[in-house]
Amino acid sequence: MLAPELADAEVPQREMYLEAADRIARGLRHAGDFRAAYMIAAEARTVARTVGRDTACALAVRHTYAYLTDDMGNFEEAEAEYRLLLADLTALRGERDAETLTTRDHLAFALNRQGRRAEALTEYERVLEDRVAVLGKEAEPTLTTRDNLAKVLYGLGRFAEAAEHFEIVLAVRARTLGRDDRRTLITRNGLAMARAALGELRWAERELRDVLRERESRFTARHPATLRTKHDLAVVLRRSGQEVEASELFRQVAKDRAEVLGPDHPDTLASRAELDR
Repeated sequence: MLAPELADAEVPQREMYLEAADRIARGLRHAGDFRAAYMIAAEARTVARTVGRDTACALAVRHTYAYLTDDMGNFEEAEAEYRLLLADLTALRGERDAETLTTRDHLAFALNRQGRRAEALTEYERVLEDRVAVLGKEAEPTLTTRDNLAKVLYGLGRFAEAAEHFEIVLAVRARTLGRDDRRTLITRNGLAMARAALGELRWAERELRDVLRERESRFTARHPATLRTKHDLAVVLRRSGQEVEASELFRQVAKDRAEVLGPDHPDTLASRAELDR
């Protein structure tokens, strides 16, 4: 149901609303307020149906909604949204269009979050090949796909391969964006976990503590990205025998995630499970 102020609005006005709503939702998402962003995107998605699903603003809103659905922990619903969007984008723009490739990348992300790592790996490998061909090896979207591919390899226990991909991404991002850029921090976090799994616990702990300081400075102590690093640091601390500090961190992260993401969010449950261990 449309809001009263939009019910009688002409299509151009609805499109202006969609463009504004999409920017606000994405801004809130980057700020870490997933719930508020999701509510805005969900309402915008309803409006998008009234302007034609193939218009640029409608496609953008649908993608943002799918991404936030994933953020909220509804991975199967996110997958369904991505598949519908991907079908439309492929028909309109082709398989190698930039937006199509982004949707394919995010679809693989939703698959990985469901534990369907073999499917996610296959899709990431295909997207990486296409992005290298279309954009080049060092383009930021290509690096994003390689970083996500490394996360899947980590989940599959292929830690050396994961570390290799993370290192490739880090070398470029550190040079082009700087070591404290938010995207570089994602890669540094991933590399630390891969190297921890390979036995380099002291190095991983130092790196994660540095990433944590940067994320707390750049975002907030309870931003989802900050909480991810705190969780991962606690994992490394536990592996290295520092159980008291690890338990304290898991307890704090579980509490913060419950308040920020919700008590039943998969990330909240993951921190609680680690604490129970």
